[in-house]
Amino acid sequence: MSKLSSDKRKIENEIFFRQSNEKVAKGFDELRQVAEEENSTQWAKEADEPIAFFCECSDEICQKRVWLKPTEYLGLRKNKKQFIIFPGHDIPKIERKIKSKPSFQVVEKYTVPDKKVTSLKPTDVDNS
Repeated sequence: MSKLSSDKRKIENEIFFRQSNEKVAKGFDELRQVAEEENSTQWAKEADEPIAFFCECSDEICQKRVWLKPTEYLGLRKNKKQFIIFPGHDIPKIERKIKSKPSFQVVEKYTVPDKKVTSLKPTDVDNS
């Protein structure tokens, strides 16, 4: 497998994890909005408590979690080239760190991920 294909695969892995996280964050955000509309401040607050998101690194078997409030996650994800990862999971060859906190990092890809990527296609390729 060429080096270019391997780098593309790493980006595809990150997109897969990001798509899963976005579904969770949007669900909690919708719950928070409903609670606010019903003037249930306690429910609205609880719907925006920190939750464990998947690390969006390129390692397809990574099991690390990143704790963020759903609204914070959605805010950080407005730029589609950005990914939320566990500290130290960045790969300088394909991304640059743009934000670092003790519990997570935000990285930005040098190239725009392919919009056609919709799911992870497992292979026997070692991406480490």
